[in-house]
Amino acid sequence: MPMPILSEVLTPRSVIDVTHVFSGRRLHGGQASRAARGETMADAEELQKLGRLVEVNRSRMSRLSEQISMLEEAAAEHAQVLKALKALEAGPDAGSMIPLGAGVQLVVERSPGSGVVIDLGSGIQAERPLEEAIPMVEKRLEDIETLLSTLNEQFDSSEESVKEIVDEFNTLLSDLQAEAASEETAEAEQQSSSSDPTKRRMRSIGGDLTLDD
Repeated sequence: MPMPILSEVLTPRSVIDVTHVFSGRRLHGGQASRAARGETMADAEELQKLGRLVEVNRSRMSRLSEQISMLEEAAAEHAQVLKALKALEAGPDAGSMIPLGAGVQLVVERSPGSGVVIDLGSGIQAERPLEEAIPMVEKRLEDIETLLSTLNEQFDSSEESVKEIVDEFNTLLSDLQAEAASEETAEAEQQSSSSDPTKRRMRSIGGDLTLDD
């Protein structure tokens, strides 16, 4: 499953901009109430929190991706070695073909009963007969594939978390923008009504009161 392109959705700069805009926006005549300012700051802090969560999960996904790539290479290497060992086991006579990769095979002569040198761990290597070496390599390959499956599940879980956080961020941001637009409209209407020309009462030459528009 491909990762969402988050750079266009949520960046540290966008979080800062949103915080600046909504923490200092004008409400009803330029003076926001104490409660409104507190609510706005809480929303801005929530946006910052969501932004940090996205970055944490993205960093985790990056590390998991690197580990998965290394394990996939190790699994491919073990599978190649296992294939070569089984080829030796199946053809103990002269002329056995051992695949080296990239379409290249090695012709070897092997005496019956001879084994292979295998790493036992901690830098220790020892010769083991094929009937012992093959199960050892198979077990290592199985362990690698199990770990790969676990890491892939963790990667998918982090990816899903990022998508949910981005959706929550976008929803909150949309609500804040709609609220700000509504308040700006109300403020503009209030300023428009207060700027209407005031009718003045003036006295005519005859002394009667008239309205001067």
